[in-house]
Amino acid sequence: WYEIARYRFTSNGSQPACTTAVMNWVHGTYAIQSNGSIVLTPNGDGYQQIQDPCAAVSNFIQDYNNTELIPNFWYAYDPTLGSALQLYSFDGTPLAPVYVASKTP
Repeated sequence: WYEIARYRFTSNGSQPACTTAVMNWVHGTYAIQSNGSIVLTPNGDGYQQIQDPCAAVSNFIQDYNNTELIPNFWYAYDPTLGSALQLYSFDGTPLAPVYVASKTP
């Protein structure tokens, strides 16, 4: 199983007061493919909240159940923080590393 709780924002250089924020949360299964990629398949319980102070509707929540592709990844060990998982975006941009916070369910 996997779980995503992701917060992203997009600034607006022309209108600095119009920053858009998006929060996603979803659970599902993952599969490591033979080419080294990971496919994340949601189980249908995901939502996203979008806030845009300059939009006609400035705050709304909608279903979020998109299948995601992680084209590549690697494991690392940090002597201070422990085991880490480095994931990459569809365009090869590294995402923030993910560290083990707990081994209990």
